[in-house]
Amino acid sequence: MGGVFNTPDIRITVREIMGTGNPPCEYEPGDSWVVTDMGSPAGLCTWAIASIAPYLATLRFGGSMPWEDDKDRAVVCCSDAANPVVFELRRLAAE
Repeated sequence: MGGVFNTPDIRITVREIMGTGNPPCEYEPGDSWVVTDMGSPAGLCTWAIASIAPYLATLRFGGSMPWEDDKDRAVVCCSDAANPVVFELRRLAAE
């Protein structure tokens, strides 16, 4: 559990890069970060953070996406129209 609110950590993983496949932030499928507090992980661009922030907060504070079969997961696409990056957010179990 991370952060001052004792919330679960969230792993963010690049699943797919669509469009031209060349995002300006140079992500590769499989790249991942773990969010352990309320800060932004180093290496995530501002646009990616803006796109995933609502889903990240929902998972960190115990919510889930009603359209996901797995309540510990959210699949989110960034807003880059030419190179959309698909991220998977996964709530991690407390250790």
